[in-house]
Amino acid sequence: MPRMHESSSNLLALLSSICSGESPENNNAQNTYTMCQLKRHNHAESAWILVGDTIYDATPYIRSHPGGTETILRKSGGAADCTEDMRFHSGRAQREWRKFKVGTLVACPRQSSS
Repeated sequence: MPRMHESSSNLLALLSSICSGESPENNNAQNTYTMCQLKRHNHAESAWILVGDTIYDATPYIRSHPGGTETILRKSGGAADCTEDMRFHSGRAQREWRKFKVGTLVACPRQSSS
């Protein structure tokens, strides 16, 4: 049975795809998200962070993070690249983050000019 955060993330990704007019099948199969999709995950109920071009769901840790909720919320939704922040954490913590990978950031598809 999937963990709650995985189900929530998948549901949010599906809803984001539908709302943005993208094909949910393509998005879920590739686990790729645009910056516009990432920006929607910037609150306590869904806090995704960007590390390089990898997106992680920080929601499960947001209320128990030693640095406080605001530490994560300030950088969630792609507001900042958290690569340096991840290096600050222990190797154990970094390995734990891998379990919460949501997908990869990709460029927005170009709009057709016709």
